[in-house]
Amino acid sequence: MNQQVTVRLNGILGEHLAAAVAQLSMDTPYSERLVVQDVVRDPESPRLFEDYAGDLSGRYIDACGVAFELGLPFDTEKAQRILTTVLNTQNPDGSFGRPGAAGMLDHGRAWGHGRLLAGLLRAAAWSGERNAHRLRDAVPALVRWFAYSADDWVEWLADPVNQRRKFLLDCYSCVLPLVEYYRQSGDETALRTAGRLAAALPDRLEGVHMHGYLLALRGMLELGVETGNAELSEYVLRAADRVATGFLLPHGGVLESTTTPWDINTEGCGIADWAMLCARLAELGRGPRHATRYEQALFNALLHAQHTSGHFGCETRNPDATMLHADYAPQAWWCCTFHGVAAIGYVASRAAVVTSDAVDIALPVSFRQVVDLGDHTIDVEVTSAYPDSGPVDVRVSSTGDLPTILRLRLPRTSVLRQVLRDGETVATRFDGDRVVVDLPDGKATVRFELEAALSFEGRGSRTFLPMANSTEPDIDLTEGPWAVYLGPRLLAASSTTNDLEDLLRIRALQISLHDGIVQAEDGRWRATAWGYDTFRTDVTLEPLATTDRGRNDAATRISFPILVTSPQSVHDPHEQHPHEH
Repeated sequence: MNQQVTVRLNGILGEHLAAAVAQLSMDTPYSERLVVQDVVRDPESPRLFEDYAGDLSGRYIDACGVAFELGLPFDTEKAQRILTTVLNTQNPDGSFGRPGAAGMLDHGRAWGHGRLLAGLLRAAAWSGERNAHRLRDAVPALVRWFAYSADDWVEWLADPVNQRRKFLLDCYSCVLPLVEYYRQSGDETALRTAGRLAAALPDRLEGVHMHGYLLALRGMLELGVETGNAELSEYVLRAADRVATGFLLPHGGVLESTTTPWDINTEGCGIADWAMLCARLAELGRGPRHATRYEQALFNALLHAQHTSGHFGCETRNPDATMLHADYAPQAWWCCTFHGVAAIGYVASRAAVVTSDAVDIALPVSFRQVVDLGDHTIDVEVTSAYPDSGPVDVRVSSTGDLPTILRLRLPRTSVLRQVLRDGETVATRFDGDRVVVDLPDGKATVRFELEAALSFEGRGSRTFLPMANSTEPDIDLTEGPWAVYLGPRLLAASSTTNDLEDLLRIRALQISLHDGIVQAEDGRWRATAWGYDTFRTDVTLEPLATTDRGRNDAATRISFPILVTSPQSVHDPHEQHPHEH
């Protein structure tokens, strides 16, 4: 059955998305001349990364598509002119911008053209008839360009010398949009080209650009889904776990590359790809850890990488990964802004699946989704406090029969306090990670009361309170770093509310095995922290990412080397201490 789905995102994610989308209509930095400079060179005024043909311009076109799909305003006339200018630069071989030799392996073009293909595929929805006929010709021509250049890249990738390059995987920028083009058109050439590149992916993770690697994995995952290749999907699953084990920071973000210790920064694009990859793995039912990972990335790392202007960018970490600060490209308007928009749009489009029989909510944030089933329309509106504690109110209405089942994914970091249907307590059941409520007799308003649970994570293992119910003699809290969470949100110590020198000196955070840390009347959390010898201080913790984006540039402690349950000297961090009683 054909469906028309309309989604509108509200709440904290909607606010962050709107701030980024608003930049699309600005002339600083996004003048029309600047946007298209990767396909129309301006020798009098060169810009950053203009040699990546189609990269910024393609991402801009794609972000306009996200804005259109979610009903956010943008300058459509400006976007149309940019699209027209880009289409005017297509060469006879299907490429865009400055022509190149047929056998030239240009990383900038390979990467940028992949981003451009993704944008052009989305442009058809918002560009209307003005460029519709040109898109119908331009997209297949670009696909053919990828097809005839793929064999050259496969040979290049096989060279061990080339495999040591950081930007080894630039040519994989096209795999995901090639699969999407196959879904839209049935063009087998696109699918075969994606398959040839996927088969040539070097099985290594050392020293590569994370954005490129994760973009490749996302394309390979969709290729596996489309072709039914379970082996390919399993490869992606194992690769995602390897990333989580080796390159994931406490706030859920990934490093800019696997070239440590040189690249000690994150990148908004890589964080966005990580959130989208994990969201898709969760959607495919590949384990609850992926839902926890994408939420952690979404509500912490990605939003923290957004700045007052609305642009997304990068963060710098200190060498032991316990603090973040804004040294490296905090506003990467040439890439991260667009990919941040793409990530939030991606999870918004998958927040719920609505059929004539059931409503399934995968992400309990505030949104509205209207589904036109042809003979009737179903309207689902969610008003939610999530990711904070509070109610998740779901209202379902229909111009015909209502769905009879409501399913909501219960986040692993939340406590379900009660479920009300039309104000009355109702029986529930579980189906996997879903709370299931029946909707008989037209009862269509349900409230889920969720409480964000306090937890601590260290060495890849998360511990919830209370921690004093173990039969073991003690819980080893000395091997960190340890991070503190309230629901999916990371509780961090910002230099806007703590003394920076104190944050640098902290080595241990003191907690209670029963209560963890104490919440003050102002909603912030407070604990005692200390370092060497006699250093003690009270530290204030609060969510890393909030709608106050001005705080994101400040130096912030995101983890602690040691957790302790009573005062001690960190000269001997392995000293044992009894449980509190």
